[in-house]
Amino acid sequence: MSEKLFIVDLYSGSYTEKFTGHEEFNLDKNRDGMYYGYVPPHGNINAAEKDKNINVKNIDKNAKDFVEGVLVVYVQAISDSDKNREIIAFCENATVYREPQSGKHLNREFPDKDGKHKIADYQIKSDNLTDLREITPKHSIESAKNNIFRAQRSYLSEYPELKQGVLDYIKKIKEQNNLDRDGGIEQENIQREKPASPEDSARYGGMKDEIVSTSSGKVVKKKASIAKKVIVDSGYKCLCDDSHTTFLTSKGEQYMEGHHLIPCTVKNSNFFKEKSKLDREENIVSICPTCHRAIHFGNDLIKRELVEKLYYKQRAKLQSVKLDIDLETMLSKFY
Repeated sequence: MSEKLFIVDLYSGSYTEKFTGHEEFNLDKNRDGMYYGYVPPHGNINAAEKDKNINVKNIDKNAKDFVEGVLVVYVQAISDSDKNREIIAFCENATVYREPQSGKHLNREFPDKDGKHKIADYQIKSDNLTDLREITPKHSIESAKNNIFRAQRSYLSEYPELKQGVLDYIKKIKEQNNLDRDGGIEQENIQREKPASPEDSARYGGMKDEIVSTSSGKVVKKKASIAKKVIVDSGYKCLCDDSHTTFLTSKGEQYMEGHHLIPCTVKNSNFFKEKSKLDREENIVSICPTCHRAIHFGNDLIKRELVEKLYYKQRAKLQSVKLDIDLETMLSKFY
């Protein structure tokens, strides 16, 4: 992992009280597939440079106007009353420019609070971004004690323990690859797909998980038709409680979601790769969106209650395909 660490503090400071702030696009993928980040306040990246590894301000007139291979970490204040920061996203191997670059023709137009039409510049360019806004708990960085965000950016070179803590946290996130939220586009794909046939499901279950590279890192490729088969076979019922109802889809079906009981991550797939695969019918349950969100974002008590209920209902199917794991190990290792 790059030691060129650059932290950008978003959505804070007196500037954003009066103006929209050019950083509103920082976490959004651009139409060209890239991520462009603005560095507040006012794009003045030359201030408070301390870390020689990422020093884009140099007395040498021939110095480069940008630094490559930078780990950019986005943070924001935890709340209005708690000014400590929490990590909400990061980009790897990003390019950081010394001066603001024009955002013209990059779909970065916005109406400001003063009524004027503006175009957001950028100083960070990356082909990847890992969004941690839905990850709990987040890694927090103390700010009041050291006043490290006074310039709304930091290299943490003066705070080696804080810097190492950030690097260790991101390394842990990458190693766990625990971003399998079974949400968003995955659920959209499931709703659009036709269910796999029993033959196709059996054939697919005999293969190994396919690991693919994406802009956010390596992930397990999933087959939406397998999850759709599970939902259809369940009669569009929630396995946590079949009395749970949602709404009818455009196809006239009760809306349910597919959830991998053993989270379908690269790390977990590697753990079971000698025995079985994770993206398979036996490891997927039909579940209502409320229970699904509770499993991912609820407190430890509700999460344990739901996972335990699903585990005992699904255990025989897991064991039948050599995904044999006890409840406590599943909870401690995967949840």
